[in-house]
Amino acid sequence: MKQLNSGNKYLAAILLSALSSSAFAHVNIAPETALTAGEKPREYVEGSRAYIQLNLPEDCATEDRSQRFPIASTVVILPSGTAISEDFYTTGRGSDELFGANIMMRSKPRASANWIQVGVETGDVGAFGSRATATDTRVLKWLGGRIKTGQVYDNAEFVTSLPKIKAESCVKKVRVEIPTVTYCTDGYSRAWIGTPNSRFQSSPKQVVEESYEPYFYVVRAKSNPLSAACGDGEEITVRPTDEDINQYAGDWIQESPNNPYN
Repeated sequence: MKQLNSGNKYLAAILLSALSSSAFAHVNIAPETALTAGEKPREYVEGSRAYIQLNLPEDCATEDRSQRFPIASTVVILPSGTAISEDFYTTGRGSDELFGANIMMRSKPRASANWIQVGVETGDVGAFGSRATATDTRVLKWLGGRIKTGQVYDNAEFVTSLPKIKAESCVKKVRVEIPTVTYCTDGYSRAWIGTPNSRFQSSPKQVVEESYEPYFYVVRAKSNPLSAACGDGEEITVRPTDEDINQYAGDWIQESPNNPYN
């Protein structure tokens, strides 16, 4: 698998929660069912505007699980600043001219009354689109909630624009990884970040999943089939760098304005 260094209509969804090796539920992308974007769950077609639901399946707890702490804030770090190859592009309205692209563009969260503040943090990205936009969403944030997921569940919903894949490219599928951190009350947190090399380290109050992060796939449109010359094609992975995680996954409980749950 090639790794790069440094997701139409609204998709109806059901919940999916899977157990990890450390026996806690994953934050996960809810797979679409009623309207299938691709051939399999979590697949979204290139060039589409993807509506994605991030399931928040479990709050925080003490090591013996005798006490539980509601989710107060959730942050999702996007790989929008990660450079991708010239296999990908965007087009302008009413034009066939090709422009630069990033793996996720113009991402924004859905408004929700479950949180005091819903918003984004922006930062530098590779220039994309007809206007060569070089600043875009780097992190999605839901702040100042009180989600007791032992009693209820919640989905953090967002929308993003996906790039197109050039016809001559041998890229068949892209796995897009979006590390996610949920901050709970009383200083507890859970980090699904898929790396051992970030500032997040396991402790009595912090559970870190180093081998898993939420993800989805971008797949080729049926009108843009893989060339026979490409054989089975390539599947690549795009994710934020460890430095991106460290920079953008701030302690949003403390930084959230008017948060009554500190």
